[in-house]
Amino acid sequence: MGERPLNYLPMDYFLFRAVAKALGEVLPGARVRRVFRTTPLGVGLELGGGILYFALDPGRAGIYWLKEPFMPKERDHFARYLETLLKGAVINGVYRVPGERILRLDLVKRDLVGRGERYTLVAEIMGRHSNLVILDGEGKVLEAAKRIYRDMSRVREVLPGRFYTPPPPHNRVDPFALGRDAFLELLTKEPTPLESLARHVLFPPYALREMEYRLGDGAEGPAALLRCWEVWRSMVEELEEGKGYLYRKDGHPVGIYPLPLQHLGEGERGPLLFMLEAFARGRWESQALEGRRSQLLKVVRKELKKVGKILLLLEQEEWETQDAERYKRWGETLLIHLSRISPGVQEVEVEDPYEPGVMLRIPVPSGLTPSRAAQEYFHRYSKLKRKARAVVSRKEELEARRRHLEELEWLLESAQSLEELEAMREELVAEGLIKMEKTEKRRKGPLVLPYRAFRSSQGSLILVGRHPRGNEEVTFKRSDRRDLWFHVRAYPGAHVVLKNSQPLGQEIQEAAALAAYFSKARQSPAVDVDYTQRRYVRKIPKAAPGLVTYTNFSTIRVEPQIPPGAVEEG
Repeated sequence: MGERPLNYLPMDYFLFRAVAKALGEVLPGARVRRVFRTTPLGVGLELGGGILYFALDPGRAGIYWLKEPFMPKERDHFARYLETLLKGAVINGVYRVPGERILRLDLVKRDLVGRGERYTLVAEIMGRHSNLVILDGEGKVLEAAKRIYRDMSRVREVLPGRFYTPPPPHNRVDPFALGRDAFLELLTKEPTPLESLARHVLFPPYALREMEYRLGDGAEGPAALLRCWEVWRSMVEELEEGKGYLYRKDGHPVGIYPLPLQHLGEGERGPLLFMLEAFARGRWESQALEGRRSQLLKVVRKELKKVGKILLLLEQEEWETQDAERYKRWGETLLIHLSRISPGVQEVEVEDPYEPGVMLRIPVPSGLTPSRAAQEYFHRYSKLKRKARAVVSRKEELEARRRHLEELEWLLESAQSLEELEAMREELVAEGLIKMEKTEKRRKGPLVLPYRAFRSSQGSLILVGRHPRGNEEVTFKRSDRRDLWFHVRAYPGAHVVLKNSQPLGQEIQEAAALAAYFSKARQSPAVDVDYTQRRYVRKIPKAAPGLVTYTNFSTIRVEPQIPPGAVEEG
């Protein structure tokens, strides 16, 4: 029997029903404080005891009760409008539409004299059609997270000013509404009871698999039907307990379910809303991390591609400037043989003064005397030499820029938390690669320290830059002139400073191993790391943050690792 992957997160009917029941016990009486939205699409209501979060994107559609947010908050028209309506409103009731994944929240907002304004918030959890709609006291739509126009759906419109119309009913039976006789009759609609459940009943795949597992082999005919009913009643009892069951594979969470699944073995049991939040947090943080990483890498790689194209053009221009010496030679040769050249000629053939015995053909531009032709060639020579110097200077700038972008690319690839990626995003904003959004405010301080701090086995402090500006801070603001500075050779990597002017050999090994580990060469078995006193490290003028030159260095070969003797400080 087919079954969705275990890590499939959107809510099926069984899980939705259990969540709705649990929310009905915690939400009544809660007051709305604030409303926000998230990306991927989701809307959160900050209440007194937590956050009621509606995930509306297809990959994770559902309703979650969160004790604290773990996704970046944003503001849009819908969130601001919803907050205008509901801020201060109290949830009076939570109602689930039987047989549907639709939840209705009845809210009342009272003014200063006690008059109440009634609203209904309708959450439709239907995969890619999931929506959140706010209604007035008469049942008219005030706004929706996703407006539905006539050209989008032939069944219904969801637009401000229109009376709310629920989604069209499906053709499957709610098993919780069936009595014994109706359940047994339904099991006979297809050749086998399980086929009947799969085709006609709101039975998620994992529940069908569990039913099959608990039935076992042997029962046939009417006995098999009665056995199905008994198994179903035992599953219902477990579903009504309001517990969540988390299952892992190779130590990683793979699924959260509202009843124990014997066919998956032993699971972790706990309050449903708590277990669901824990599972969602791990999944969403991972998704958010990779989504943000992909977004930022796209920006950096686009700039890298742009720099690469410009460098190719400059190489072409540099090749063209090679004609400069030829023009100089032609001009000097014309002046040397000027007395022997007749006016009006279009080409001369004279002996090359730099290679005796070799004849040199020199074209004379139309309309120019040999003397003016020599001056023209000197002018071309000077122009190409100036261009060559500019090309070389520009190439050096762009090569430094490319190295900087490659370092940014590596830092984004190796970031392990959203905080690190947000710090990198601020780097890209500061460099003009990303525009700051109009509603975005500059932070007064960093999300995380711009460097990591370790203690060597001998107690010395080792600082490791997290990003280009962090590298600059470690090297030029947090170190003394005689501290030792480390950097992996020939790879992008962190600046590392060992704050000890007379370290032991073991400490040098540890600092070098950290420099190798926090570099693009991390996967190499052994890496060369250069180190020198900080006073021999210099910024490159006008270059991006973190780009330096250094002299008087030694080189040590180490294995990239966080040394056993080094301890990271909080």
